[in-house]
Amino acid sequence: MLGQKKRENFYRSCVGKTFQVLAEGSDASGIGMMKGLSDNYLPVLFSFAREIKNEMLPVRIDSVKNMTILGSVTPIS
Repeated sequence: MLGQKKRENFYRSCVGKTFQVLAEGSDASGIGMMKGLSDNYLPVLFSFAREIKNEMLPVRIDSVKNMTILGSVTPIS
């Protein structure tokens, strides 16, 4: 229980920050999101126009809901 609370606090501390995320393909939940792993090992769900795998994308962490990290791809500058 304590470990889960610490993990959730860490996830929430990342909201608003942008990380490089390795796209791993479609999420199995069926909600039309892509899943990926950030450069600091955060499991992130994000929307993207097509299915992608093995590509690095800049993703901003938007929110944490039920221990799920939701993000959005940011434009590359």
